[in-house]
Amino acid sequence: MGTVYLAFDPLLEIRCALKVMNTGEVDEELHQRFLLEARSAAKLNHPSIVSIYNMDEDRKRPYIVMEYVPGEDLKALVERRQFVPFDQKLSIIKKICEGLQYAHDKGVIHRDIKPGNIRIMPSGAAKILDFGLARLESADLTRTGVPMGTPYYMSPEQVRGSRNLDCRSDVFSLGVVLYEWLTYCRPFEAENPTAIYLAIVSDSHRPLLDAMPGCAEELAGILDRALAKDRKLRYSSCQEFAEALTEFEQRLPAIRAGLVQTVAQLETEFAGCQAEGARNNMSEWFEKEVFHDEQVFDASPEAGVLSDEAFNRKHDYAYLVQRRHWLEARLRKIGQQLRKVLPLLALIEQSQQQMDKGELEACLSTLDLVLEKAPSKRRALRMREACQLILQRQRKERDKRIRLKNALVQARRGMEQGSVAVCLPSVDRCLTLDSGNAEALELRRLLQERMSQRRRIQAWLTSGRRSLRDGNTQECLQAVENGLRLDPHNQELVLVRDAARRTLEIQRQKDRLLDLARQDMRRWEYPRALESIDEALRLAPQDATILELRDECFDALERHSRFEDLASLAKGSYRAGDYEACCEAVIQALQLIPDHVEMKQLQNDSLQRLGRKATGTAS
Repeated sequence: MGTVYLAFDPLLEIRCALKVMNTGEVDEELHQRFLLEARSAAKLNHPSIVSIYNMDEDRKRPYIVMEYVPGEDLKALVERRQFVPFDQKLSIIKKICEGLQYAHDKGVIHRDIKPGNIRIMPSGAAKILDFGLARLESADLTRTGVPMGTPYYMSPEQVRGSRNLDCRSDVFSLGVVLYEWLTYCRPFEAENPTAIYLAIVSDSHRPLLDAMPGCAEELAGILDRALAKDRKLRYSSCQEFAEALTEFEQRLPAIRAGLVQTVAQLETEFAGCQAEGARNNMSEWFEKEVFHDEQVFDASPEAGVLSDEAFNRKHDYAYLVQRRHWLEARLRKIGQQLRKVLPLLALIEQSQQQMDKGELEACLSTLDLVLEKAPSKRRALRMREACQLILQRQRKERDKRIRLKNALVQARRGMEQGSVAVCLPSVDRCLTLDSGNAEALELRRLLQERMSQRRRIQAWLTSGRRSLRDGNTQECLQAVENGLRLDPHNQELVLVRDAARRTLEIQRQKDRLLDLARQDMRRWEYPRALESIDEALRLAPQDATILELRDECFDALERHSRFEDLASLAKGSYRAGDYEACCEAVIQALQLIPDHVEMKQLQNDSLQRLGRKATGTAS
């Protein structure tokens, strides 16, 4: 509704914020809302509400001079997930409650509480902004049938368009803000505003215990009550909401102490699992990064914005809740996987003993049991590979030479036949067996050249077909000619070229016939024009242009026939001396062919004779 500028008051020598109503938005209702914002906020003088200094108009554009509040909006902090201690979050929300309670006591309902309308100062103080949707007890300004507010943060009664909003609507919106700040997700999410409205009115919000697993049920209960659909079940005022947060805050040290102890025990248990896994090289037997410690923090505080480097974030309630949940889940996963891994580790140890004793066949059998259940474990695969190398080294060398020879024979045959499907796998097998084999490398080079040529030909063929299908005959011919330069005997390209040429010839004939038809129509030779059109339709029966011209010719033929009849009637009437009938017929004829010279002349003659006749009668 307005643009806010940072300004300087030279008289008071202070910086201030200047909110100017946007050009192009000034209708009477928005004007009144803008003035209502100023009046609403001007009534209020509270540390948590931005102060209004003045209001005036400049060239019919109203503006408000208000207190400049350094810092940034809560919305920005939430979007980048900046770390703010849990206690400070509660403190700021309580300050907002105090400001809203003050406004409510003055008869002002904000109606648009959201993170973007809460300014957080570097000191930790918070101020409520933008009373543009506020409702005074003495005013009732709203858009008929349009919910006023920001969809995600509107109360159910706002969504329903209730005109009887009270302070509990702001309680609901502030509950949404606190929920989002704690969890970085909103209690009601949907793809569009309509779906959001429906969710707010009809659906239960996502439980806080789902969005913030492990948090205190008391905290979840506070938000459940603040977000109650029925406002009778909500906190009756922001003061009551703040008191509930204060009661929880008073019990928070004891809750946090228990959490610290629990997390410390879980950390010790997890560290033991990490050490055991590293000592026995067990990491490959578990899911990826199961022993990795994911220390997840919100973004670091920036200079000048709630920065408190001395605060130990590991003692923060929200971090402790998150950490406990993560550790419990990770330890459960380790326990589940350990029950599967221990029998396999015993088999690995057994196979190692068999290998040390030279019992290679028995070792391979034991390793097969391991790999049947864990086919990708590197230690088992390395041990099996070592056994197989000892048993099969000579046989593999002999088999390698035979396979290389056979693969080269197949590759040569495939190259002679022009079969990529035969040649390429054979060349790959050759190079797998002997990566430096000169003949295989040469075959691969020739094959790559041939495949590259085929790809280019296929690309031209595809382009030609697409152009032909889209009616771009010249582009089709150009693409086909490019392909035929690479492979002059390619039948697919020849077929597309011939089809394009036929299409081009048909188009030329059709254009010629249509030109003839249009010329005949301009000369009023409609039968000849229809003959040309019919001949064109035989070439392209469904062509919209031809069909449209045929309809136009029929219409013109009908008009011309009607014109001839009217012209004949007019001439007959003229000869019979019935000049009034002649004029009437001429007028109808000229409606069909307005510029017909003979009819205009006949009309003038008839009018003149009627005039002389009228003069003679008068005499």
